[in-house]
Amino acid sequence: MNTANTANTPHPADPSGRTPYRLDPAGGCPHADNARLLAGGAVVPVVLPGEVEGMAVLGHDALREFLSHPDVAKGARHFTALAEGRIPDGWPLRTFATVPGMTTADGADHRRLRTLVSSAFTARRVEALR
Repeated sequence: MNTANTANTPHPADPSGRTPYRLDPAGGCPHADNARLLAGGAVVPVVLPGEVEGMAVLGHDALREFLSHPDVAKGARHFTALAEGRIPDGWPLRTFATVPGMTTADGADHRRLRTLVSSAFTARRVEALR
């Protein structure tokens, strides 16, 4: 892993004690970043812009397993760092975590919203977008 892109301390949520990968908000080379992240396994500790720590879940199977786990919630009220005031108001990624919508909804609300858009994402239509 590129030491220029890693934080100095292990991520507290990562029991292996791995040093988190520092994501570059300027972009850099996404293919190189993806390769480094994937080399770390299906779940990798990361540091987001603003020194916000997190875990990246990589790959379709790992993400599906993670998102379908009953202990996983996506709503902003479940975002511990946000609730504890560790996320500044001006954090550039705050909107992704706080705006209500399908990606931040849980349970019946998520299913209702997903039903509304599912016909637009059939296998044929997704393949046509490629």
